[in-house]
Amino acid sequence: MSDYATFLERKAQQNTGSGFAPLWMPNFLFDFQGALLEWAIRMGRAAIFADCGLGKTPMQLVWAQNVVEHTNKPVLILTPLAVSAQTIREGAKFGIEIQRSRDGSVPANLTVTNYEQLHHFNPANFAGCVCDESSILKSFDGSLRGQITEFMRQMPYRLLCTATAAPNDYMELGTSSEALGQLGHMDMLNRFFKNDQNNSKVGRHYGQGLKWRFKGHAEVPFWRWVSSWARAIRRPSDLGFPDGQFVLPSLGETEHEVEAETIAPGLLFPLPAVGLKEQREERRRTIRERCAKVAALVRDHDISMVWCHLNDEGDLLEELIPSAVQVKGSDSEEWKELAALWFVGNKCVCAEPLFSAKLAIWKSASDVTHSICESTISPTNTAGRNGLRRSEQNTTPTDDGATAQTPNTGRGSRRKSRRIGNETRTLDGHGISGNSDSRSNSTTPSWLPRAGDAPFVKPEDQEIAAQSDTTLTTATRRAESADSSVPHATSGSGSSETTPNCSAGPRCICGYRSGRRILISKPVMFGWGLNFQHCAHVTFFPSHSFEQYYQGVRRCWRFGQTRPVQVDVVSTEGERAVLANLQRKARAADDMFSRLVAEMNHALAIGRGTTFTTQERIPAWL
Repeated sequence: MSDYATFLERKAQQNTGSGFAPLWMPNFLFDFQGALLEWAIRMGRAAIFADCGLGKTPMQLVWAQNVVEHTNKPVLILTPLAVSAQTIREGAKFGIEIQRSRDGSVPANLTVTNYEQLHHFNPANFAGCVCDESSILKSFDGSLRGQITEFMRQMPYRLLCTATAAPNDYMELGTSSEALGQLGHMDMLNRFFKNDQNNSKVGRHYGQGLKWRFKGHAEVPFWRWVSSWARAIRRPSDLGFPDGQFVLPSLGETEHEVEAETIAPGLLFPLPAVGLKEQREERRRTIRERCAKVAALVRDHDISMVWCHLNDEGDLLEELIPSAVQVKGSDSEEWKELAALWFVGNKCVCAEPLFSAKLAIWKSASDVTHSICESTISPTNTAGRNGLRRSEQNTTPTDDGATAQTPNTGRGSRRKSRRIGNETRTLDGHGISGNSDSRSNSTTPSWLPRAGDAPFVKPEDQEIAAQSDTTLTTATRRAESADSSVPHATSGSGSSETTPNCSAGPRCICGYRSGRRILISKPVMFGWGLNFQHCAHVTFFPSHSFEQYYQGVRRCWRFGQTRPVQVDVVSTEGERAVLANLQRKARAADDMFSRLVAEMNHALAIGRGTTFTTQERIPAWL
């Protein structure tokens, strides 16, 4: 029985259930941030579902510092990989000491690490834990979710921060509730939802998965219960504060439907793909057409964020856009962090050995118009990059792979505006014709690099390269407490507002000075937490993950962005069902925020159950 009691104690949630009065509320916080923080600190275990750019990073740092001062014990902050360095920079900007650890050590009272390193840490060393981008908990049976929940189980102070709490279904809120020590996931389902697996009309008899729906009386109590441990905010006015400078610029979303060169086996003409298997086959079969369209779309933008999902997509995109840098999962952590710093304009990579192969490609394209930073390139050094990728061989693939020839872009493309979500609208000032249905008969666009051609260099870049060095300008500054450390950008097609000094002497070629920077990556790596307000152009291949789409767009379209943002969604006719699913999930996410905001003043606390204090007795007959 003693072993069983130990087991139960280990599984039990820390149930103090209350926090304390704030000990430190710095003056750099906005009024709505102060209100959210005071509530979260007094709660002790809480979730802040705040939209992108509302300052979750400074809020979680202030929350953690209050816990440290109250308990005199450290707090661990968990973030996605690329966000750890950004969190440290944010702490330095606000005068909060925070250090990074990857081996389980506790170098400071505020220690930050990425989720993948959590297994190195001992929860007994910390008084509290912050989960940044806590939507990682949404997987019901994921091993990482279980590890995080187990790690926080005995901590009295816990904070979850994310902009996408339940991107797929309301039931995903149960994982956040369980991590905070509220109702467990299954307890939540049994209290508020009904299982329809025995209903022949909506259950598995029609080939569908397990379905849950609200009980007839439970929808309003459910949202009030969530509001008892979470606060949702899309803009300051949701909490009764003036929006002020927290007003988003317009967002233009344009769908480009590319015609496939080949048709699925057994069909006479293209049809929407049915089921995941057909949709995946369609995606792989149309890689060349879709990537060529994206390459055409980014040519008129100095700074672009190009999202992809497949390695083959990223490799081909990098070949078609030689000025771009790709970050893939197999790259080292050092490469990923350097690429992020380069893209936001915080780092010149002309002297970085990891970028030597990429710099050799840039150098060959810019010898005529650019001087090179001193001590820049060692063309034979390819350390840290697993050798040269296909794009670093300066070749362009063909349909048969035999000769360096420009790929065919297909028989044409249809472009039309499509609204995804309730806060989007099409821009008229970007050459977008929402009602047009134009087709191109050209099979080989003139802008694509041909065999022997140097990569494309814009005339604006040549002019910038020919000018003398200029110093950092500060036309406008972003809000002090918005969670970003990157400079704003002014009007134009993606040019940065600031023109950083590479150094006294020759000019760099990596795009740090000229502002010509294009990043290719996957949402699963760079789609969470990073601040890319300097970028006003995003391209996307649709998938069923609304969270990836929303977070990918919101890296750029976030509070602190000063320019209209253009999003180009490139798909094929076979992917119409995927786009329809994205729209459905967008409506559900918007409805969730609306219900939470409406019910925050009517919070309903529900305990996990009765706490029994009577010691169990063993029957005499045992």
